[in-house]
Amino acid sequence: MIDYESRLKEAKEMLKAQKGSYDYDEYMHGMYNGMEYILCLMEDREPEYMEAPEKWTRDNEDQIKPKESNEI
Repeated sequence: MIDYESRLKEAKEMLKAQKGSYDYDEYMHGMYNGMEYILCLMEDREPEYMEAPEKWTRDNEDQIKPKESNEI
């Protein structure tokens, strides 16, 4: 059986991973803040929510040029 401290450590690692994509779109932003809320309840602290960015990184995808199949 996994103990509380192990689960808390895993939840913190998951939140840290989610922080890298919180600004992709509204869904990922809400996912991060929801995870933060649950974690703050477990740790008995105030949440540190991420503010929504002025522009979602999803909106930048049209500017990314896909690699040609013969490019390395």
